[in-house]
Amino acid sequence: MTNQLAKLVGLRIKESRERAGLTQAQLAALLLKSAETISNLERGKTAPSLATLGAIARQLRIEVQQLFLPAALPLAEDEADAFSNATAARLRLLSRADQELVAEFVSLLQRRQTAGD
Repeated sequence: MTNQLAKLVGLRIKESRERAGLTQAQLAALLLKSAETISNLERGKTAPSLATLGAIARQLRIEVQQLFLPAALPLAEDEADAFSNATAARLRLLSRADQELVAEFVSLLQRRQTAGD
C-alpha cells in the first residue's frame, strides 16, 4: 500500500470510528489491538493487513470499500444508521449481564411509551 493510500485509508478509519462513536481505545479493544496500533493506522504511519481491514469494517459496520473512498466523497450512511452503529458498537463493549440490563431498560421504555400513546 502506498503512503498516500495508507493515509487515505487511515483517514477513513478515523472518520468511520468517530461516526460509530468509538474512541481509539474502544476500537482497539474490539479488535484485540493496542490503541497505539489504531493511532498509527489512522495517521497512515502503518498500513493495515487485509485481515485487519476486514475486522475494522466489521466492527464499524461498514463495507471494506468505504475505507478506500476518495476524500471528496462522503461515506454512505445516514444519521439513523450512524446512531445505530454507534449504539451497537458501545453495547458490544459491555458484559453480557450489562447488555441484558440495557435490553430490559429499553423494553421498559417501549412499554411506557406505548402506554402513554
